[in-house]
Amino acid sequence: MEEWICQQSLQDVKTRRCISFSPLRARRWSRPAENVLKCNLHSSWRTASAFGCGAWVLRNSNGDALFHGRDAFLPTVNRIVAELQCIVWGLQSLKDLGVLSCEVWSDCNAAILAIEKPLEWPKYQSLLAKVDINLIH
Repeated sequence: MEEWICQQSLQDVKTRRCISFSPLRARRWSRPAENVLKCNLHSSWRTASAFGCGAWVLRNSNGDALFHGRDAFLPTVNRIVAELQCIVWGLQSLKDLGVLSCEVWSDCNAAILAIEKPLEWPKYQSLLAKVDINLIH
C-alpha cells in the first residue's frame, strides 16, 4: 500500500524547469547554486545555408560535465528558430535522461523573450508550445 501511495504522489508532482538567460557580454561559465544543475545550450545558424546546429552541456555546481550533446538541424528561417529548436531538443534530451530540475541558459535573448511572453511572438507558436510541453512533466 505504501508503495502505491508513493507512486501516485510521484505522478502528481510536476516539475517546471527554470529558464534563464545570460547576457551576451558574459562569455564565461558561471556556477549555479550549490546542488543545482545548469544546462548551457547554444545554436549556430548561417544565413547562406540556413542550416543550424546546436549543442548543450549539463554541469553540476562544481563545473563537472555530466551530460552533453550536439546535433544538426534542418534549414530554418532565422537564428531564433534555430535557438528554439536547440532548446526543445535540449529539454527533451534532459527529460529522456531523467533530469527533473535544472537551470537552462541561452545567450539568445530573443528566444528567451519568446519563451517568457509567447503571445507576443505568434510566429514561433508551434516551437514555443514544444518548449512548454517539455518544461512540465
